[in-house]
Amino acid sequence: MGKRKAGGQQGMDHLTLNESMLVGHRQIDAGHAALVGLVNKCVDLVGNSVAAAELHTVLIELRDMFVRHIDEEETIMRDLGYPDMEVERNEHVDGMKRLNQLLDQCREGADLDELLREVSGLLLTVFIKSDMGFKSFLQSIDYQDEPRGDGEGAFVV
Repeated sequence: MGKRKAGGQQGMDHLTLNESMLVGHRQIDAGHAALVGLVNKCVDLVGNSVAAAELHTVLIELRDMFVRHIDEEETIMRDLGYPDMEVERNEHVDGMKRLNQLLDQCREGADLDELLREVSGLLLTVFIKSDMGFKSFLQSIDYQDEPRGDGEGAFVV
């Protein structure tokens, strides 16, 4: 995961999903890309000094997206027979608890720059890096995404 400045703003950089962070499953990688995009929306909001209530609204949207992504990801992992499902599930549960705490802190007036750094770190460590075990599993079973039917290959960020 790399970083680049948000529209010339001071403060936190935009996150970028590097190729090395792709797990090799189009749907999961697309979900990660969407989550990164929403975190970058938060970066822009904080860079533009929005009110905490406005950031809180986007963080709720991010949490909802996390919930949907986790459900999809765990279904895919289960369907493919991923042996470390329990570890993955526990990381997801812990990550969601922390995200909910951060939402509460935002509502209570926490420093938005620090809060955003924590949200970004949570995305990186819990919801993307933790999936690297699944990436190794996919490689071990020689998993290949089915062609999309439009002549394109696997999802690329």
